[in-house]
Amino acid sequence: VKDDGVLQEVELVSAEERALHAVLVLDTSSSVAGQRLESLKTASSTFIAGLSPEDAASVIAFSHNVYVLPQDPYDHARLRVAVEDLTSGGATALNDAVFAGLLRSDTGRGRPMVLVFSDGANRLSWLEASHVLDAARALDAVVYGVVASHEVWDETAQTVSAFTRRRDRKKTARGEGSLLQDLADLSGGE
Repeated sequence: VKDDGVLQEVELVSAEERALHAVLVLDTSSSVAGQRLESLKTASSTFIAGLSPEDAASVIAFSHNVYVLPQDPYDHARLRVAVEDLTSGGATALNDAVFAGLLRSDTGRGRPMVLVFSDGANRLSWLEASHVLDAARALDAVVYGVVASHEVWDETAQTVSAFTRRRDRKKTARGEGSLLQDLADLSGGE
């Protein structure tokens, strides 16, 4: 196997070394109220349900405040219930929350992974995006962004407007989701 053209030695990894420490950073601001928050909660709950008993998980919920859900990182069922109880409100401090998620990622509990469930819009943060990127460079966590776009749902047909879907992808590519994309590119996530 080669990495950037350099031959790498392949090693067998034991099950203990493959355990994850997933930090889920979940946006609960007003900008994701309604169906978007429900979609983000469903996605994060589904992820937690797929973890093995050896995997640790932490959830950081945020709006203009950033807080950690106080749960045992190995009690996945209780963590899913805590996620389901989240409600929306307030402004969006995306940079601050992602920074907290990066700091909470712990290589001692397993391979660190930070999953950010948000609409990708930062409205109110103390930290600049450059500080978050610096923290990501210093830490081992792989960052994944799960973005709930501003799609318009047709309640009767349960379909998404194709025009809105294209418009929001362009908007995210131009700016709103750029921190999440930069973090994913930097850390090897998606």
